[in-house]
Amino acid sequence: MTVRIIVEETRPRLVVRIEGRLTADEVGELASVLGEDLGNTDLDLAELRAFDSVALAVLRRLHARGAMLLNVPPRLSFDLEA
Repeated sequence: MTVRIIVEETRPRLVVRIEGRLTADEVGELASVLGEDLGNTDLDLAELRAFDSVALAVLRRLHARGAMLLNVPPRLSFDLEA
């Protein structure tokens, strides 16, 4: 499995669960489910197993634009802070 993106609307929040491996090939799929206003968006990363540098950059940008990152795996947490 490369990536599985699950969208759950729990008003007023949009919860997007990302499972598997997120790479440059899949970030377009992630972008397609997200709106412009990320202030009410939670990205649940509990099941994110791997990511590449492009995916890391996208997650950083999404967070900077207001998305909340939930259940961040320790390795990703370290890379996000770098």
